[in-house]
Amino acid sequence: MNFRHTSGYSYAFEPSLETMSGQTIGQLIRECANDSPDKTAVVSAHQHITKTYAELNSDANKLAIGLKGLGCRRGDRVGIWAINCYEWVITQYATVKIGAILVNVNPGYRANELQYALNLVGCHTLICSQQFRSSNYCKILDNISIKLLQNNTDGNAIQCDKIPSLENIIVINSGDDEPEMAPKHIPRFNDLMASVNGNCECVDDPAIQFDDPINIQFTSGTTGSPKAATLTHHNIIQNAYLLSKRSLEDLELNGLTVCVPPPLYHCFGSIVGSLMIALRRATMVLPAPVFNSHKTLEAIDKYKCHMVYGTPTMFVDLLACDLTKYNTSSLVRGIMGGSPCSPSLLDEIYKRIPTCAHILLIYGATECSPLVTHTSVGDSPERRLKSVGRPIEHVEIKIVEPITGAIQPIGVSGEVCARGHCTDMGFMDDCGYLYINGRINDMIIRGGENIYPKEVEDFLMTHPSIADAHVVGIPDNRLGERLAAYIKLKADDALDTEAVKEYCKGKISHFKIPESIEFVSDFPRTVTGKVQKFKLKELAARGPKRYPTIRFTRCPEMKEKFPNGTKYPMAYNDYKKCND
Repeated sequence: MNFRHTSGYSYAFEPSLETMSGQTIGQLIRECANDSPDKTAVVSAHQHITKTYAELNSDANKLAIGLKGLGCRRGDRVGIWAINCYEWVITQYATVKIGAILVNVNPGYRANELQYALNLVGCHTLICSQQFRSSNYCKILDNISIKLLQNNTDGNAIQCDKIPSLENIIVINSGDDEPEMAPKHIPRFNDLMASVNGNCECVDDPAIQFDDPINIQFTSGTTGSPKAATLTHHNIIQNAYLLSKRSLEDLELNGLTVCVPPPLYHCFGSIVGSLMIALRRATMVLPAPVFNSHKTLEAIDKYKCHMVYGTPTMFVDLLACDLTKYNTSSLVRGIMGGSPCSPSLLDEIYKRIPTCAHILLIYGATECSPLVTHTSVGDSPERRLKSVGRPIEHVEIKIVEPITGAIQPIGVSGEVCARGHCTDMGFMDDCGYLYINGRINDMIIRGGENIYPKEVEDFLMTHPSIADAHVVGIPDNRLGERLAAYIKLKADDALDTEAVKEYCKGKISHFKIPESIEFVSDFPRTVTGKVQKFKLKELAARGPKRYPTIRFTRCPEMKEKFPNGTKYPMAYNDYKKCND
């Protein structure tokens, strides 16, 4: 094992004999097309699209030239607000060819979140889906600025007072069985590509450097609003290559096919997925627009995938299916990340999919491009089941005491710090393996989605009847964690659980809507008045408190306020006042 650590202390560095590459992502996809033109690069199963590396590079060239025609230049921000699809992958490679910065936008964002994100980065051009399931992206855009799409009829000249930097909106063509939701004058993705004649090569701007910023990804911030992490060609290329050395160790790379259900807007999909697969000239299979356990298993069966990616929640859902209906014998390895994994889940995967000899765990953060640590095929069973591995090459980590910053002794828990970034709580063993046992902040990880409670709390408090709200995460067997909200209502106001959930729908992402809601007259507090969230977690873990239905018979004012009675505790206090 080739690593360095300070004896007795929680510090580890994984050195490398390889020098770092100065390659850009534009150079990467062009090299793929030159040396492996006929190898399958991408399969988008739900779109019935299969493309070779030569075809992917050609399509990326066309889109790059089309974007330049719309005025996109080096350093301009190009947002992609879409579910997993082939157009997402084309956009990823087209933007790097002209030096534009790709902005990954969560397709679950609604009007407020989208407006905030695009303004934060100064988005110049937005490429988006038209609709998916109940999400009408065109309507969401019109909700930001009234009739934004209808009123902008002058070709590509978008004028949006709420997002002043936005100059272009391009919509992805609807599928064969889907209606076109955007007005006809809004440019279509396919039309923009078709406007470029022949197999034109988009020559990289010679000013583009390997350490230029090339990608912005959003991650929840401590202030409650999404924060933007900016990554460079160098960040992404190096991270993808170095993680591939461990992910693909001992595998036959010729003909390697990888099933990628995680979203492309996330590092797991776009870097650990798309970029790493391209670096190794393998094939990426997108089984569905969003994760679907049955579609994932169908893709593994049909395309004989050798590897599958997923969060713990995704693997739980795969195991919940009748696996006898699918041929999973091609699977030999899985990559799991996004949130903590229980050893019992890994044991269950090995039992149910016996050909999948190794489930490797990855750990990192968007700001770290994203990978920090990775388990290996040669790790002991205990380390494979309980740790998140040791640092990948060129990465340095330590565990520090959160208050003093002193490096902790081996085995003592503290704040996990990767060079340049502090993340969660954990400890390290004497071989440099990292074990995560908590978070330094209140972040909730629900099914691989990072949620900061303050963002949800701030939104809940926009309701006119809510005086205060606090959100905590409680354990969930499938999702890892789910959201529980404790709400204090304003005096003389009434509200029920369903009304709160209805208020949230369409305004915040579905995964941020609390599943458990309790109404309280106050919160457990310290002597200085700070809310004790650990006590709220304890209360939430016990389950909701049951209140009897209260009917007010002696007080006309309360009877008028609650004609059908109520179960929420503030009313119970009023009931006691009126009926004692």
